[in-house]
Amino acid sequence: MSCNRNDNPWHKWKVLVPILAALALVIAACGAPAADAPTAGPASAAGPTPTAKAGTPVAAPARKPEGTLKFAFSSLAREVLDPYRDTGNGSILFSLFFDYLVGSTPDGMDLGTVGGLATKWEQKPDGSGWIFYLRKGVQWDKGYGEVTAEDVKFSVERTDLREGAIISERPSFVAGIKEIVVVDPYTVRIDTNNPFLDLPEMLSRLQHGMGAIYPKKAIEQMGDQQWANNPVSSGPYRMVEHQAGSYFKFEAREDYWGGVPRYKEIYAYNVPEDATRAAMLKRGEVDVAEVTVSQLKELQAAGFKLVEKKDNIEFIGNPHNQWEGALAKREVREALNVALNRQELADKLFEGRARPMNGDMPSFLVGGKDQPVIPYDPGRAKTLLAQAGYPNGFDLSIITRPQTPLPLLSEAMAGYFRAVGINASVKAMDNATATGLWREGKLKDAISPFLGSNRRFYLSGYNAVFDAKAATSLLKDSDPKMQALLQAAMRSRTLDEFGQNHANIQKYARDQFLYVYILHSGYWYAANPKLNTEGWNGGGMSTYAPGWWQFTIQ
Repeated sequence: MSCNRNDNPWHKWKVLVPILAALALVIAACGAPAADAPTAGPASAAGPTPTAKAGTPVAAPARKPEGTLKFAFSSLAREVLDPYRDTGNGSILFSLFFDYLVGSTPDGMDLGTVGGLATKWEQKPDGSGWIFYLRKGVQWDKGYGEVTAEDVKFSVERTDLREGAIISERPSFVAGIKEIVVVDPYTVRIDTNNPFLDLPEMLSRLQHGMGAIYPKKAIEQMGDQQWANNPVSSGPYRMVEHQAGSYFKFEAREDYWGGVPRYKEIYAYNVPEDATRAAMLKRGEVDVAEVTVSQLKELQAAGFKLVEKKDNIEFIGNPHNQWEGALAKREVREALNVALNRQELADKLFEGRARPMNGDMPSFLVGGKDQPVIPYDPGRAKTLLAQAGYPNGFDLSIITRPQTPLPLLSEAMAGYFRAVGINASVKAMDNATATGLWREGKLKDAISPFLGSNRRFYLSGYNAVFDAKAATSLLKDSDPKMQALLQAAMRSRTLDEFGQNHANIQKYARDQFLYVYILHSGYWYAANPKLNTEGWNGGGMSTYAPGWWQFTIQ
């Protein structure tokens, strides 16, 4: 199986890709902004075209990056530009800073070569691995030489296989990799223990930091800590300043192999307060802000452009520690699900810009099947609780993180749970604390609403929460049937087989209420009216960010 820009067997599986995501956005500068307002780079540099003798090709004038582009996000997670240490929302920034092994199509909707170091990739004839062919001449920043297959091997092993790495806590991924072989400076082969059909996507811009490539020489010389403070990359921007809890500042690399970046400087601000982000946008302190649905009408009336990524986000609840306590009982998990009035949540909290979840995998994904919406039935919820041995309810913690709009959603969910006799309390935590408690198995009788993004293949996500050996498993050894379903999916040899195994996992998870199913929604950004947002399909708060590259380079 061979994959390149014009030959892509995954092409038929189109998917809406998250965050500032999958954009083919061209932002044009227009008009002179106020002195204290952010400035946007021009669509092209002005200047005379040099003359040449007849028959001599005329080189286009070199364009220089110009202006400043500023974003305000509700969270940047751990604020570490290192996929080994942070693959959460902080990896919004990875695509701005790193090149990935596999790129995307220009619209960010499929695998391709845009922003990717591999010019093509192919599966071994016997299905026992993948071969990736690298482009030549790509240079690391700060004089660390050319990107080679040694860097790819080092990066995948460090991010995905090294003990203690965040992704290595997905044991199914680690177990799937047999060996990484440097064939020559521009060819790397990843031998696998199963067909691993989704490996190219997992190492691409359509996913999070698993496929980010960084310089072996620099990290070995610096060590992890110095690297984290002074990272080096081959991407379009270099990080030049970081104020913890406040912002990152990036500066364009004019020698970037993929083209001269549009903007000279980019700021990414960490602004948890919804009102503060909107106020910064109104005052001209940022060009683009993540906003809530309740702010849309006001900002649109004030002349700001709104960008919505429709049906891109899923709000789903993770019931933790399903091997102990109240949540070990299926009746309790079903009670949580039927206690929620999803349509009311969609109408009131999201002003009609959401819909009740009808399956954790939308039908446009591989193996996705639309399912009936779980009915709102508080009477049945009370009956189920009594059958499970909790006629007077039980104490339930709802763990909420700072990403918009999880705090409001958590409070609304707590109200529904209290109405059926569950003593629900909302506990706000930062991302690092919540994730740490999750990995340590210290969230008994707790659920955490989660904001996720649709991806073509869900198996990596299922493995993260259902694999008994995963640090973030919701199940541990409590569900042998789910373990068998996961293994069957890993052994899939064709896309059709892969899709059917995906569907089997989805159905079983729904039948056992292994999630609290909530809503499908869009995600919203408001932009300075001077920015040309035509063609931008928006994006959600997630880890996959081809849009950053597209947004800032074109």
